[in-house]
Amino acid sequence: MFSVMVIASGSLTFLISWLGCWAANRENQFLLYTSSGAVREEVIKSMKKYPYYQDDEPLKIAIDKMQWHFACCGWEKGAEDWKENFRKYKNELPRSCCFDPEDENEMRNEDKLCTMKNEEHFKKGCAIEFEKQFLIIILIIFGCLTAVALIQFTAACFAWMLGSAIA
Repeated sequence: MFSVMVIASGSLTFLISWLGCWAANRENQFLLYTSSGAVREEVIKSMKKYPYYQDDEPLKIAIDKMQWHFACCGWEKGAEDWKENFRKYKNELPRSCCFDPEDENEMRNEDKLCTMKNEEHFKKGCAIEFEKQFLIIILIIFGCLTAVALIQFTAACFAWMLGSAIA
């Protein structure tokens, strides 16, 4: 069942991405708006799952790992997001805003609370860090694609030169 969901979501992602690339190539405004709207809807749908942080264990693990990896807390406003959007938290923050979620000793120690008053919690929101990481990945991919294109262009030039020499 899980593999079917992964294949379906991958196919949908590919379709939306292909639609966006094709629309950009054709300079078709309608398709550009459609593809950007589809991406925006997926992001909004994902963000609506944020309130179910404690109820959904895989989501909780993913958010904890993201917050610890990027050294961030919340999404846009930092730790304030947890206070504003989730009444359940008030001044308490998820433990991943202060402690490594992989460290069993830190996570088991109930005496250590991660609160807004705790100076050790991460201050910045994850949106900025996520965007920075995304741009780095895009630049790496662009660099690799450029290198491959240059190699192919060089090979095409050599093939043309060889063809001219033979004729």
